[in-house]
Amino acid sequence: MIAGLLLSGFGLLGAIIACLIVGSISFAIAFSLAISQIGFKIPAFSELKPYLRYGMPLTPNAMIIWIIHSSDRYIIGYFIGMAAVGVYSAAYAMGNLILFFLTPIMVILFPTISKLYEEKSIEEVRNYLKYSLKYFLIFAIPSAFGLSVLAKPLLRILTTPEFVSGSIVVPFVALGAFS
Repeated sequence: MIAGLLLSGFGLLGAIIACLIVGSISFAIAFSLAISQIGFKIPAFSELKPYLRYGMPLTPNAMIIWIIHSSDRYIIGYFIGMAAVGVYSAAYAMGNLILFFLTPIMVILFPTISKLYEEKSIEEVRNYLKYSLKYFLIFAIPSAFGLSVLAKPLLRILTTPEFVSGSIVVPFVALGAFS
């Protein structure tokens, strides 16, 4: 659909419209399949209060992370320009590839550790944390080093020559991913 609208002369607007149409159709199909299989029930909001009490302190996390990830680009754009933001974003994305190893551990480990902590299995929690950190570091340290060394050739292959100057940022972002 994107190719058809682009070739018909609609340009970027056609590509956006095609994505919206395909996304809407996919959502409608998935929603109707879900409703047909599990039904629809209005939630009981009266039972929500105990969950909100524990979940509300975590709500600002997403906003704070968004501010951290956007503020550097905003400052670079303000002082240097939009071209520098593009170069920085490409290098930043490459340096953040290390999080590829951390995300599965976090997603799987958090519920397990929470359950074990509630069951007062503190020694087992320590064991899980110790080994998950070891496994993360086994992959992350060589990856950080490799990304730092290969940043220039990778940016040259994946982007245009203007982006290669951002390779100086990759080691710092890669090391920052450890924190």
